[in-house]
Amino acid sequence: MEVWSGSADATNVFAVGLTPAVTLDSLPTHVAVLDPSGTIQYVNKAWQRYGSSNEGQSSNSGVGQNYLAVCDAATGLRSDEAIDTANGIRSVLRGELAEFTLDYPCHSPNQHRWFRLRAAPIVLGDAIGAVVMHADITRAAQEVEAHHEAERLSRESERRLHSALEAAQIGDWSLDLRTGITDRSLRHDQCFGYEAPLPVWSHDRFLAHVETTDRVRLAASFKRALAGGGDFSEEYQTIWADGSPHWLWSRGSVSFDDHGEPARVVGIVVDITARKLSELAEQSALERLNEAQRISGIGDWDWDGTSGKITWSRQVFRIMGRDPDLGTPNEPDDLRAYYDAASLVVQQQHIAAAIATGEKQVFELVIVRSDGELRFARAMALPRTDAAGTVVALYGTIEDITERKRADFETARLASLVASSDDAILS
Repeated sequence: MEVWSGSADATNVFAVGLTPAVTLDSLPTHVAVLDPSGTIQYVNKAWQRYGSSNEGQSSNSGVGQNYLAVCDAATGLRSDEAIDTANGIRSVLRGELAEFTLDYPCHSPNQHRWFRLRAAPIVLGDAIGAVVMHADITRAAQEVEAHHEAERLSRESERRLHSALEAAQIGDWSLDLRTGITDRSLRHDQCFGYEAPLPVWSHDRFLAHVETTDRVRLAASFKRALAGGGDFSEEYQTIWADGSPHWLWSRGSVSFDDHGEPARVVGIVVDITARKLSELAEQSALERLNEAQRISGIGDWDWDGTSGKITWSRQVFRIMGRDPDLGTPNEPDDLRAYYDAASLVVQQQHIAAAIATGEKQVFELVIVRSDGELRFARAMALPRTDAAGTVVALYGTIEDITERKRADFETARLASLVASSDDAILS
């Protein structure tokens, strides 16, 4: 076989002084050499093995066939690629292309494979032929396909997360600590009173929207997270451009680089104004109730029959002389310490009657404070029943009647004095 020299601009697989058999048979790539008409003049061993295993052809697989005619006659699923291959090789043979490349799948029922076809000109004596190579790029193609699938899943996950955040009216944000620029959703800016997103958002701009009394606390929490805490969660008040107050809740997490330096903060922001206003209204109502109880000297209490837990209002703590920070005494011994012996019997009798009959009970008690002072109280117990009519809880009031009792004692004492006196007394 004559010596062929390769084109430096084409394949670099031929070198002067080497025969095709020496050069091409050592390659795992399937290689065929075409004459100017497109007829196969030579195939390497890799081409022969592939043709024999897949098409049952002889060891001279394809030699003598016109490669372009085979491509032109292709039908079926990959016929368009075959036609593109024929047209590309013709352009190489005419000198219009320095190289033609095409990636294509070649799947079998048991295996998915991808190949890359390359065609380049080659000098065949006085004529220009083409060398055609089919390289197995299955692993690379699978990696690319896996990467694309991962990107698709990431986009889908991001889309679903965005939809969930929108449905929950949660704004998300990401702060790059190196640039100071924050990427965020539209809902984030809406939480601060903007219908359209602002061109730029930074941490300083964020703090500027926070009400002054909350700003220092919020900045300190953020600083602790950057110093190594990693996470922060804060509620705070903002004032919108129209002057209306709004309350937000932000939660963020700091990520650190390989050197342990904070690099990025990601988080969410939620408008909690409705809940906060409700809490403030409840707090205001509770404060008014506590003040009313303080003025009237009447407190309220509650007993849960299932858990046995007792709850006192602030005024009951005042009547009992107990520090509210200690909480309501729920242990029997702690409760008994607040009554004299007779009052304990009275209380137990009326509580038992309320549970047994489901009827309101009214009774008086003598309270013994921790400092030894005696106070007189009027208690009321009302049952709370379930759907079946069973008493499941008790609630009621305690009224401090000490001054009234003392006045009654004084009146009775004076009446006794008057009754036992022999002098005429006019009142």
